[in-house]
Amino acid sequence: SGFTPLTAAIEKEYPYDVATKILAEHMSNALSKMVEPILNKGGDIIKFAGDAVLAVFTLDTHKTIKRASTVATCVARSLSSMVITTSDGHTLKIHCGVGYGKVLGMQVGGILGRWEYAITGEGVYGATESESHSESGQVVVDHKIGKYIEPIAKMEKIDLNPPLFRVDSIEGENDTEKIDSALQFYLKALNKSDASKLRLLAKLVRPYVPRPVLERVDGGGDIFIREHRRCTTLFIRIIGLRHESADDLPTIHKAVKTVQKEMYSFGGATLC
Repeated sequence: SGFTPLTAAIEKEYPYDVATKILAEHMSNALSKMVEPILNKGGDIIKFAGDAVLAVFTLDTHKTIKRASTVATCVARSLSSMVITTSDGHTLKIHCGVGYGKVLGMQVGGILGRWEYAITGEGVYGATESESHSESGQVVVDHKIGKYIEPIAKMEKIDLNPPLFRVDSIEGENDTEKIDSALQFYLKALNKSDASKLRLLAKLVRPYVPRPVLERVDGGGDIFIREHRRCTTLFIRIIGLRHESADDLPTIHKAVKTVQKEMYSFGGATLC
């Protein structure tokens, strides 16, 4: 939290082109500090949304529900304790929500060769609901996480139905042991790959890269975009989907394709 007043302050003080560069540097610095603890504890980052990060800690890496719940909460505690001071004296703080449950990962879209990878399910909803009840410097977990970490955490109950829990401390939050995620194992193997494999990977990843970035890459420009654009944002939510299985995947896929088709016809872009 803190990016909105920071953005307003910078825009008042500097011309748009300078303000955009400064804000991009601040956001890059803040996100880098958020990313490192997640990756160091075996988390995988699924999506960036403005100044927010969506990450998962899977049983593939952490083996048990209790272990994954504990590690995720420890990382959240580590992040929430950060106070990031920008070079011009503004203060940025972090707050986190943690949820547990099944998550459905899906590749959807495909219009004009553009694809989206998205996740949904009770684990995501638990995290977003918890985050909405947290304030700067706080970690809030859902009732399922609370059950698993209760023996090793100091928590305060938030009276909702089902309840949430504000975590004041948890054993192991200062542990420095690193845990490799499946992604990090893959990246280590990739570093030893030959050029042909890297070219193939670039071809496979390309459909998931946002269009403004691709335009810069194809044009030979700097991929680190720092642009100030005035735009209208449209938020669309599909109501009534089930998340226990992949049964609704065809419906989600069709919906995303429909949105892509309409957005692209007007020069827009999509983010799932």
